Amino acid sequence: TFETAVRMFPDDRIANINAAVAALSRRDYVSAARYLDRIDVVPGESVYDNAMGLLLVLRDRDAAKARPYFEKAARAGLEAARQNLAALDAVTGNKPAPPAAENAAKGRRKR
Repeated sequence: TFETAVRMFPDDRIANINAAVAALSRRDYVSAARYLDRIDVVPGESVYDNAMGLLLVLRDRDAAKARPYFEKAARAGLEAARQNLAALDAVTGNKPAPPAAENAAKGRRKR
């Protein structure tokens, strides 16, 4: 199991992320938070960002704090984060910006 791997390799980022995701699936938010807290965050670690977003939504019911984590992971290409962001939008009633508007905004920033 993932918990066995994290006991054998307590400082391993991947082992801790996997154990956190497994704990989230069991709704064991205390363990999930403990595993995520052990991780030295690496920029672009989309699986970590998605897991943090899930923890904030499921444990704390805080969509506002979770959204940036999902957005960051989705921008990095993690499909699960895109799905979680879409589910968050459906629940909160937020409507995502259309892709054309997003691309236009990116173009304005480059000038």
